[in-house]
Amino acid sequence: MDLTTIKEVSFLNEAIRGYIIVVAGEIAQFLTSTRGINLKKRREDMKNDFRTLKGNKIKKALNSTEWGRVSNSLGKTSILSMLYRKRIKSNYHDIDSYLAIGLDAREIFHSLIKIVETLNLIHEACILKLIGETRIRNITDSASTNIEFASDRIDHLTSTIFSQ
Repeated sequence: MDLTTIKEVSFLNEAIRGYIIVVAGEIAQFLTSTRGINLKKRREDMKNDFRTLKGNKIKKALNSTEWGRVSNSLGKTSILSMLYRKRIKSNYHDIDSYLAIGLDAREIFHSLIKIVETLNLIHEACILKLIGETRIRNITDSASTNIEFASDRIDHLTSTIFSQ
């Protein structure tokens, strides 16, 4: 491997690490806001459960114990919660962003392809690192169909990213 390839691989490794940190932060922020939205909805659904001491009025503000009850009734917020929220948002909200003048559909399409290619590369590299080259090759060799592209991809990953 020549010096240029080593520098490119090092740059790619740093870019992947940076990308993962940025994506993790974005996902964490989105999960936090999703949780907040879901808690407000659940609190509204449970409003009759929280009454003043006299019991004749619905509480306007909850204490931490009562918020704990709301949170426990909601369950955990996961990536699936986030994806469901994105699905609803894309179906019913912010349609103007898709109709904005000046959007270049080809550029968006090519950017999406680059994003998917990068995510696939990261995913494949993580799987290769976790499972190991030998086990991956055994899996691809035992496949009932010819998946030569998988072998080529493993060769590419091992010769570039994991060759250092």
